[in-house]
Amino acid sequence: MAFEKDLLTKCQQRTGVQISEMTSVLITQLLGTVNFENMDTFYRRGISYFGTLKFSGPDNVPMANKLLQLELNDEFIGNYTTDENGEAQFSIDTSDIFDPEFNLKAMYVRPKSCYLPSWLTPQYLDAHFLVSRFYSRTNSFLKIVPEPKQLECNQQKVVTVHYSLNSEAYKDDSSVNFFYLMMAKGAILLSGQKEIRNKAWNGNFSFPISISADAAPASVLFVYTLHPSGEIVADSVRFQIDKCFKHKVSMKFSKEQGLPGSSASLYLQAAPDSFCALRAVDRSVVLLESEQLSAESVYNMVPNIELFGYLYHGLNLDDDKADPCIPQKDMFYNGLYYTPVSNYGDGDIYNIVRNMGLKVFTNLHYRKPEVCVMERRLPLPEPLYLGARNYGLVYSAPSRIASGKIREENTDYVEQAIIETVRTNFPETWLWDLVSVE
Repeated sequence: MAFEKDLLTKCQQRTGVQISEMTSVLITQLLGTVNFENMDTFYRRGISYFGTLKFSGPDNVPMANKLLQLELNDEFIGNYTTDENGEAQFSIDTSDIFDPEFNLKAMYVRPKSCYLPSWLTPQYLDAHFLVSRFYSRTNSFLKIVPEPKQLECNQQKVVTVHYSLNSEAYKDDSSVNFFYLMMAKGAILLSGQKEIRNKAWNGNFSFPISISADAAPASVLFVYTLHPSGEIVADSVRFQIDKCFKHKVSMKFSKEQGLPGSSASLYLQAAPDSFCALRAVDRSVVLLESEQLSAESVYNMVPNIELFGYLYHGLNLDDDKADPCIPQKDMFYNGLYYTPVSNYGDGDIYNIVRNMGLKVFTNLHYRKPEVCVMERRLPLPEPLYLGARNYGLVYSAPSRIASGKIREENTDYVEQAIIETVRTNFPETWLWDLVSVE
């Protein structure tokens, strides 16, 4: 909404000259927006579902000390106050949730105020997020705590894993072994295991992993355990890592300033037996930021070999489904009739390993069962005809050439093709050299 206002300014009092100016001011009613961040698209029953609420102003400025309300399927969950970053953490107990999906809604709790009908009332956008169910045959789940921030190289990252296991198949004196592996650049970078001996079937554990240049720019961590009932219980998380390099290079000139035509020395330090490429160019010649050599530009030159799916050179290497689909018909059990319900929206371990490009050879269960889809014959599409009044001449390619219509249509394109270019690349001013470091 815009308002216009006249501004009158007197230049000189004696002459009586006045200058009027018309200007407009944009007034917005949208004073805040609520968003969900660091959210998982699936919930695992028995493990708390956690996420982040964020409240921002009109210019995406974080709003601190604001009260936000969270609802699950239109039922009140709780109120949360934002911190200095405009964020508030929340968690939901999923032990009694069996729904295929639930809807989360977050809204700003407005303070009570009185407004006249002619006033502009403030508006705030609510946030909505749909969470689906994760499938498990044994009702056992894992959840890796995600890391929203980008990790630095040459650091230790402590990974926390929450788990909820069905204890019926475990022996009284048995322990639980958790295995993990991390993939980067299409290969397994590291692996290990963690043993739990306290017979706690619901809890969490942590283990450290080293973040090196081999894991950049992104890595996927996969944690799993083998349930005695014959199921793989697992989860994965993706880490964003700084674009760093294994070998470090530093250099400096012998003097900061020099006269034209004078000589200067360059001191280069790198790992022994390194072969370094040097480029020297006048600073005024580099007109575009993209010409600068940086970690981002180097990583963009390297092909992306991050795996996804099972397609390789046009071949689908996915395995066929071991179990047939479940017929969609009524079943009689203990005097009651039951009908299988499709679990199409549920997540499963198969989709996790498939998204990683990880091939699994096992006789354990890691895919959700599927309900057979009832085949329905659709009617054949009817031909479409133009109405009696909606008709016109349609030229074929030879007819359009003969009638000169293509010539007329291409006239504007020829004029637009003449574009004035500005030279931004000056390779003749560059100095290249290859230096071997002993």
